[in-house]
Amino acid sequence: VKEFHKDEIISKTLLGYDNCIKVFDIIKKHKLDPFSNDDQTIYIDEVNEYLKFNEKINGRLAKLGKSRIQIVKDWAKMLDERQDRILKCLVVNRDIENLQKAKLELEKLGSIEVVSSLNDNFEIMKKGVSKGNAVQQLKEIYNISEEQIICIGDGENDISMLEYGGLRVAMGNALDQVKEKADYITKSINDDGVDHIFEEFVL
Repeated sequence: VKEFHKDEIISKTLLGYDNCIKVFDIIKKHKLDPFSNDDQTIYIDEVNEYLKFNEKINGRLAKLGKSRIQIVKDWAKMLDERQDRILKCLVVNRDIENLQKAKLELEKLGSIEVVSSLNDNFEIMKKGVSKGNAVQQLKEIYNISEEQIICIGDGENDISMLEYGGLRVAMGNALDQVKEKADYITKSINDDGVDHIFEEFVL
């Protein structure tokens, strides 16, 4: 969790070295391309589907100085050197069937959280880490009430966060299970649904 205006880390939970080793073994077993990150760097072993799909996003992050991409030739060495820094791992792939097999195998580890934002990806974090827990931490740190919180989401990884919002909003393009948790459904992300929420409930 980072304080946006000061660019300061308020709280962070590491994936952990042992988890990293187990996770990467399973990912590579299924011939998937992982990437991982700490609070400054994205580690990736090749120009894969994620990087191509998010070219504009990564470019924007780099310009802001928030993130940079580092090509990894030896994952075991990288994980050993940065075991006290890795926050999470993400996999993006169009082979949905293989992706789901890997996700199910990872979930059996029991020491990690495995959630998706879309059906072509999943992200892996330490057990107990979620957007919902992050919102709860911010609520306590800034002493704000539930009624002052607006949570907006569209993917599986947003469901835990919606539970903490005074106003729970699903994007128009959200998964059905997200819409079921929402108080309000806004326009899709392509139709500036977030801007609509600010105009409707904030400004």
